[in-house]
Amino acid sequence: MRQLSPANVVVLCMLAAGCSPPVVHVRVEPASARIVRGTTLADSATLGIGSADVPLPKNLSIPIFVIADGYAYERRTLTAADATAKAVLISLRTRVVLVTALPTNAKLTVDGVVQPQTSVNVGVPEGKQVHVEVTSPGYRSVSRTYTNRPEAPAPPLREQLELTERAVLVTALPSGASVYSNGKLVGDNGAGEVIVPRNGCATARVEAPGYAPIEKQYCWRDGVADPKPIDQLVLKDRLVKVVATPPEAEIYSDGRRRASGEADITVASGECVTLLIKAAAFLPDHRSLCNQTNAPPLHERESIHLDNDDSWGLTFQSDQANRDFTIEVGTKRTPDEAWKIIAQIVTNQFDVLEVTDKETGYMRTGWNIRKANRWVYRTRMIVKLADSNPLKYTVKLVSEQAYDIEKLSDDEKFEPRDRILLQYKDLINELQARLR
Repeated sequence: MRQLSPANVVVLCMLAAGCSPPVVHVRVEPASARIVRGTTLADSATLGIGSADVPLPKNLSIPIFVIADGYAYERRTLTAADATAKAVLISLRTRVVLVTALPTNAKLTVDGVVQPQTSVNVGVPEGKQVHVEVTSPGYRSVSRTYTNRPEAPAPPLREQLELTERAVLVTALPSGASVYSNGKLVGDNGAGEVIVPRNGCATARVEAPGYAPIEKQYCWRDGVADPKPIDQLVLKDRLVKVVATPPEAEIYSDGRRRASGEADITVASGECVTLLIKAAAFLPDHRSLCNQTNAPPLHERESIHLDNDDSWGLTFQSDQANRDFTIEVGTKRTPDEAWKIIAQIVTNQFDVLEVTDKETGYMRTGWNIRKANRWVYRTRMIVKLADSNPLKYTVKLVSEQAYDIEKLSDDEKFEPRDRILLQYKDLINELQARLR
C-alpha cells in the first residue's frame, strides 16, 4: 500500500467532514521577536511574540516575517511539510543598527563603501564586525565599529553620528617641523591635525630646531569665519642658541642685555642681529647673525669662546678712575706754589698739555696711549680749581679702553674703565701728598 504525503493527508482531511486544519508550531530567537503574517512588512498581522501556532489556510501555505528591534528580519513561507509535532525554529542572527549622520551633507561609509543616504540600516552578520565612518571636509571624522559576537557588547539599536568638531590640517615648513595643538604633539613630520570644538578655539604651534616657533589660533563660533580645512604655517625667523665661554660672560643683542652664559636669539627673516659678548678679563666678541638670502647659513647653536684680555695684567682696579677727587692745598702753600707742583707732577707723566690756564686753575692733558694687538688704553688728567679759600682743586684721572679699532680718533669706540694702567697707580696719591 502506497504511503500518503503530508500534503495529501491535509487534502484528504479537509475533504473529510470534521477534520481540523494542520498547525505549524513556530518558535523564534530572540524570545522578544514578533511573528507576523503577511506578504509585506507593511501589510502584516501579529501572530505571536516568541512563539506561535500557525494554522495552515486552504491554499496550503502562509508567508510570515520574524521581526525584532536591532535585528534583520527573516521571511519564511510555512507549508504543510512544517506541520509536525516538532516546532520550526527561526533565529535572527544579523544585528542591525540604524545609523544617522549629521550634518546632512556628510559622507557616510560602511566598511569603506559610500552610502547613498545619511541614514541607513547597517547590518552586522553573526561573528563579524562592521566599521562605520562619517566624514566631511573641514570636520573631524567620527567612526564606530559594531561587533556581533557573544563576547562583545551588543550593538545599539540606533545611533546618531554627528560631526561636532572642526579639523584643520596644519602643514608646516620646513617639512620636519613639529605641530602642536593646545600644547599636545599632533604631528612631527611637517603636518598635524588641529581639532577645534564647537563654540571654542584651539591654538596651533609649529616648532623646528633652529627656528623661532609660531602660533596661530583657530576658532569655530558665531561671528567668526569658519577655519579652513588646510592651512600652512611657514617658519621664517631663525632661533640661535648662543653659548658663551666663560659662562659669566654677558650676552647683548642689538645693544640690549639678554643673559649671562647662554641666550636664545631670534633673527627675523631678512634681518640681522648684532651680538656683543663680554666678560671681565676677556676680550669682547662682536659679530652679526643674519637671516638673509645671501648671508652665511645660521646654525642652531653658536658657541663663542672669549680670548683672555692681556691688558688685565697691566692695569689695576681703582676707585680713582674717572672720578673727581678733591685735594685741599696746605695753608703754607701759595697758589703759585700749588700750581707749580701740580704742573710738575702732571707733566712728569703726560707729555702734552692741551689746555693750561693758571688764572682759572684749569689744566687738561692730551691722551697718553698704550696699545696692544687687540686693545688700546688711553689716559688723561683733568685739573680744576674747586675753591680759592681754602684753596682746593679737583683732579680726575680719565681711563678708557677700546678694542679692535682702526683709528685712535674713533672716540665713540672708547669706554670708561674702572681700571688704571699701573704707571699711573700713585699719581693722585702723589698730588695729595705734595700739596699738603
